[in-house]
Amino acid sequence: MPNATAGVNAVLRSLRFVAGDELLLTNHTYAACRATAEFLADRCGVQVVTATLPFPCADERAIVEAVISRVSRRTRLALIDHVTSPTALILPVKRLIDELHLCGVDTLVDGAHAPGMIPLSLTALGAAYYTGNAHKWLCAPKGAAFLHARRDRQAHLHPTVISRGYSTGFHAEFDWVGTLDPTPWLCIPGSIRYMGGLLPGGWPEVMAANRALVLRARALILDTLQMPPPCPESMIGSIASVPLPSPLFFGTTMLVQAFLLGSFEKLVHYVIFTDNVTIAVVASTLFVLRRRGSGAGGYCMWGYPVLPALFLVCLLAVSARVFMLEPLLAFAGLGILLTGWPLFLMGRRFFGA
Repeated sequence: MPNATAGVNAVLRSLRFVAGDELLLTNHTYAACRATAEFLADRCGVQVVTATLPFPCADERAIVEAVISRVSRRTRLALIDHVTSPTALILPVKRLIDELHLCGVDTLVDGAHAPGMIPLSLTALGAAYYTGNAHKWLCAPKGAAFLHARRDRQAHLHPTVISRGYSTGFHAEFDWVGTLDPTPWLCIPGSIRYMGGLLPGGWPEVMAANRALVLRARALILDTLQMPPPCPESMIGSIASVPLPSPLFFGTTMLVQAFLLGSFEKLVHYVIFTDNVTIAVVASTLFVLRRRGSGAGGYCMWGYPVLPALFLVCLLAVSARVFMLEPLLAFAGLGILLTGWPLFLMGRRFFGA
């Protein structure tokens, strides 16, 4: 598969639906996958039913209850995210698969973010269908994904592109769908070995380290905003979602800036200048950390020092051009950036280095 969305399409477009059949999704379903369900609704009269998952969410039980409550005798298939795209919740897919099975409903798990983020055993899960990406947390090239189907569900599955392997078996059909570049798929084993070798404890330590970082970042944001956790830590992997305060403040701030600057073009120049300066400062830390001898800890990149130096030169060239066009805006942007320095020092002192 080139991506998990293609895997979802292969399953949904292989199954035979009749008018009135129900396809169960959630309000956290990835938009591209929902579009596929809507395509089926237009083509053959499938009813797309949406289970509303709570967020903030108190516990896994609320998720299970929200999904099962929407199952009916017409439900043919449930499309469930393993890690939700809009809210980054790790859903209790094993419990959902088992509960849905008791209701006579197969489960298609969209595991786009799961491989490499959390431990994954497809056999233990027992889902009828599972699709996932290898170009995210496994760091394989883009276009690397997979589709797993339980053996008793393989016979009726076909790729979205029918080629000369048609009707010769599950693997034969999916292995060759015409001319394409299989390089991303062939890179998956190497990516797994490389990423697993970054830390002494292998993949368990890599996943634990990523999770520890995101939990720490989430705690800092929640403490700063004085907000309660939107979900328990058990439902977080390597991504966390935090509901922000009302967008009214942000929208008002942008309108005030646009009013003071006088035109949208000036606002664009202001944003470009401040963004480029900020990115240049961040990028320059690579040289600082390498000079301190921190390269072995992961502060390294291909083409160092030429490539990052060229990147910095390009950023500063664009900033210099904006400075010449709008010097007052540039000074205003620098002033705002510099006000962040004492705030950073205060926060560092408060939260610890």
